[in-house]
Amino acid sequence: MHFLPKFLQKRSPYFFHGAFAPSITWSRHPCQYLGLIDRCLLGIGCKLDYSARTYRGQIRSTVSGRMCQHWSAQTPHSHDFKNNTAYADGSVQRAENFCRNPDPTFFAGAWCYTMDSSIRWELCDVPMCLPIDCD
Repeated sequence: MHFLPKFLQKRSPYFFHGAFAPSITWSRHPCQYLGLIDRCLLGIGCKLDYSARTYRGQIRSTVSGRMCQHWSAQTPHSHDFKNNTAYADGSVQRAENFCRNPDPTFFAGAWCYTMDSSIRWELCDVPMCLPIDCD
């Protein structure tokens, strides 16, 4: 069994497998030591599923190129997403004007209120995370 992703196996001096390290025990999943799972599971830079509820990347414009309104702002569009726990970042302030999905009933992806007073909100083009092969 390989403990590192295949793309690191030939480049890492810490490649353990088979008889070389049969008694290695990990306190966490092996990929966490490399920060790979943390980046993916936390949705940094990509979304884990179509809802994008855990996405914490820095895309701040919509599919049509409109700039996102800061989540802490109430202009040009007022909204009720003021609760810090609604955001994967843990706060409205840290969500800045990044694309997010603070609505637990919305499953179509990350979105934002726009700075265009004639367009209330739009979806954002957030890529899906690629699977990490850690076995």
